Amino acid sequence: MTFFLIVNAGNCDKDFAWLEEHAGAFEGVQLSNHSDQLSLIALQGPKAFSILSRVIPEIDADRLPSFHFRQLPFMGAELMVARTGYTGEAGVEICLPNALAQPLWEALLDAGREDGWCLWVLVRAIRFVLKWGTLSMDMKLIGIPIRLKPG
Repeated sequence: MTFFLIVNAGNCDKDFAWLEEHAGAFEGVQLSNHSDQLSLIALQGPKAFSILSRVIPEIDADRLPSFHFRQLPFMGAELMVARTGYTGEAGVEICLPNALAQPLWEALLDAGREDGWCLWVLVRAIRFVLKWGTLSMDMKLIGIPIRLKPG
């Protein structure tokens, strides 16, 4: 059995240390921390699936129940798209290799421009967007509003 956890970036080391401390109580448990190789983009809101389907047509939101995930193709690799969200809106969290984060980010922005939408980026490993500095995070939700206008 395999489990995949996505934890708050500000607590990643602390959470992984806790898992390591308690893993010994269970037979056959192996832990791997892939946080440095993965990015997370949260796409939330009433137009999330419409926009995502323009970028990844295979999403088929009707076949992705809440709190389930699917692996979907993007630029020759696989993304893990989970139908989750803590904003109360429909949406997904997309876990992907760091190298694909910027291309996916740009594709989502381009797809969203058609609707003049407002994108909230929920930050985990977003080094690819925030080139001007670093963020220090704890359990707080960090949102960066980017208002897009058509044209």
